[in-house]
Amino acid sequence: MARDDGTSLLTPELIVAEKVIAHDGARSLARAEHGGLSIEVKFTSDALWVIFCRDGSGGLALRFPVFGSDAVARVRPADGAIASVDWHGPAGHATLRVTADAFGLEQFRAQYCFTPTASLRISKLPRDIVAFGADGRPDPSGVTVEAQQRKLNTALLYFTLGEEQFGKVLYLQNLTALNPYFNATGSKPENAVQAEMPEMGYSPPLNADTGHADLPAGKPIMLYDTILAIRAYPQSEEADSAWQFLDMIGGIYPLLSPPKADFRHWPSRAEATVQDLMHAPEARIEHFGHVYFHPYTASEYPDVMVQLAIASALDDWGRWKGLKHPLVREIMAGIEGFHDKELKTLRRYLPNVGKDKNANAVDSWYLYHPMLNLANLAIAGNKQARELFLDTIDYGIKAARHFRYKWPILYDMRDFSVIQDVAEADQRGQTDVGGIYAWVMLQAFELTLDRRFVDEAIAAIEAAKGMRFDLNYQANLTAWGAAACVRLWRITDRKDFLKQSYVYLASFFHNAQIWNSDIGMARHWRNFLGVTCLQDAPYMAAYECFDSYSAFE
Repeated sequence: MARDDGTSLLTPELIVAEKVIAHDGARSLARAEHGGLSIEVKFTSDALWVIFCRDGSGGLALRFPVFGSDAVARVRPADGAIASVDWHGPAGHATLRVTADAFGLEQFRAQYCFTPTASLRISKLPRDIVAFGADGRPDPSGVTVEAQQRKLNTALLYFTLGEEQFGKVLYLQNLTALNPYFNATGSKPENAVQAEMPEMGYSPPLNADTGHADLPAGKPIMLYDTILAIRAYPQSEEADSAWQFLDMIGGIYPLLSPPKADFRHWPSRAEATVQDLMHAPEARIEHFGHVYFHPYTASEYPDVMVQLAIASALDDWGRWKGLKHPLVREIMAGIEGFHDKELKTLRRYLPNVGKDKNANAVDSWYLYHPMLNLANLAIAGNKQARELFLDTIDYGIKAARHFRYKWPILYDMRDFSVIQDVAEADQRGQTDVGGIYAWVMLQAFELTLDRRFVDEAIAAIEAAKGMRFDLNYQANLTAWGAAACVRLWRITDRKDFLKQSYVYLASFFHNAQIWNSDIGMARHWRNFLGVTCLQDAPYMAAYECFDSYSAFE
């Protein structure tokens, strides 16, 4: 953001920051060198500052609030940290501990814990990152942001800082450690980390009903758990930047409080699920003399995706058990009810679907997901599935070519006329359908060895290039895209497809919740590394998470 004279527009908070960084208008408490960076901790009447600087390339500063005007700061014994300081004042006291990667990588953690003397009400705090140029002046115009927090997913910013190549930065708030703050204040960290230029970073969320946050007296509470990964040699090309993002996430992952895996007796759960599918009236419904399964418990019309997803999973489970389960035959006996022999495709609903549904409308990914599971069955040796898959594959190709491998949200399957072009949240279509389409094409190649299917997969992956972190529409589709890219690399020996898999993976993990929420009812279940199913939907769907797992497997 710049004025007409080319200089950056600054907020009052950034003007104060300039005095701290460039004019040394603050008391220096600690200095250190780590990697290629100089680190300094400074103290002012209203903030503690941690300043990271690379010679000749500017840097960034982290701001931690000091409450009250009469606070006194002191340096504590480092005890393995590169800096440890605290302040005491009438409002309370706080401790800031800054640590660095033990192997010399430019990875840092700054934990800021505050204990109020009396109950304290805080209002909106400025975002905590200040980017500055080689002259020490705040310069948000030098920041290029590639990814930022989506809803309640990981509270991160991924950006490049400065024309002089300070480097690529992955900034993250470890929200797991901040759960006590959210529960004490009745707040939620939705979009808590954002780049709202000229400000960027984290601002502790407030209670949505009151517009402020009340901190209880005498109780230590973590206000910030800031994690930074910095790479001096930033990658700018799409695939290289995606790889760097994944590498940095991997580097700081141990700091994100990952939970220990719990033992689950999955075979017994599978047995119980099969019994429910066979006998529970809430799961089953009969049409045209065949049994079908509800998409949701005792609700919604049977659709083809649900039937084939269950059939494929049951077939996998049966082969693992060394048996052919009769439910697979029962499901496949009714699949022909979805087969439109005139269009040579599978319809979403049966012919008797209610008038509250548009029988001719198809969600773009809904065309290909049933084909994926049909191909799974065909590859496992089911002759009926093979015949139906090969009878409907050309319609799927026809749709892809019609939309030039860039699919809308919803269209009429009779003539491909668009019903809904883009999602309201981001004005984009189903950007990652090309990934699942490519996987289905490679399944067709496995079944037939027909090279045209490989060519179709290549066309779909090529068409998705350039979307960077805007690639994700629905997480499981993105996961299938990553798998398709790796498989294309193996088939063609073209390493660019391996690199493109990083783009799908980076977009997938950008859409993950790499923290464990203890807010409200969420405290009763494990949600660390859950993936919200849509780019604009802050909820997790069991099937989409399972399908993502299947893609990675």
